Amino acid sequence: MDRTRSVSESQSLPTYHLKKSQDNSPPGTAGSISASSSLSSLQSVPNKAMEEFVKHSLSKVLADYTFIGNIVTFKPQEAYGFIRSEQVTGDVFFSLHHMDSADKASCTTGALGRWVTFVIKDCGKKSMEARWVSLVPSSTTVSYLSGRVMNWAKIGCFIQVTSGLGLQHLHNRLFAPLVETGEFVVGEVGIGVTFKVHVDRSFRLEGRDVKRGDKNDEVSQEKDNAKV
Repeated sequence: MDRTRSVSESQSLPTYHLKKSQDNSPPGTAGSISASSSLSSLQSVPNKAMEEFVKHSLSKVLADYTFIGNIVTFKPQEAYGFIRSEQVTGDVFFSLHHMDSADKASCTTGALGRWVTFVIKDCGKKSMEARWVSLVPSSTTVSYLSGRVMNWAKIGCFIQVTSGLGLQHLHNRLFAPLVETGEFVVGEVGIGVTFKVHVDRSFRLEGRDVKRGDKNDEVSQEKDNAKV
């Protein structure tokens, strides 16, 4: 349900600068999360076309990634509110129209402070919006993905996501800043890792809290890669 937000609301909320999908994007990418702009420094990318292909691959892999947060604002009469998450810079707008019937009914009796999972979509408006919003227990933890460090830049490393559709889009790369990769030696490659995803106000994706993965996971990933 579209509505016009009041001036007081607009002044109290953060401003987002979102990137609309390019007209020449591959089919199926409109509205999906864009890859980190830090990919421009990816040493293995020889030209602009390959860089865009890498971004598109990452967008496909992370399109259904679920973030977690709690409802900090809710207006039952207008059927909308805002979610706050440590994985997102700024609060995220959501509508009851993107919840199932049971969760809608539960929210109308008390939504503030409730924990939810959601995906983020760029609708070409002035703020990020949540989709597939689901109420979850407060004990629900952040979703961590698996991947492999492929190469390094001066300010961080690039991870190939291997979870989910990662092995179907092998050129995907997610940037992780140095501050999030403290337990690794700069230059180490081929390392299996786990990480969570963060998105900032410019819709840039980053890997955060990057940790060394289990040895069993690395062996499993090597077998999977050999099959592809």
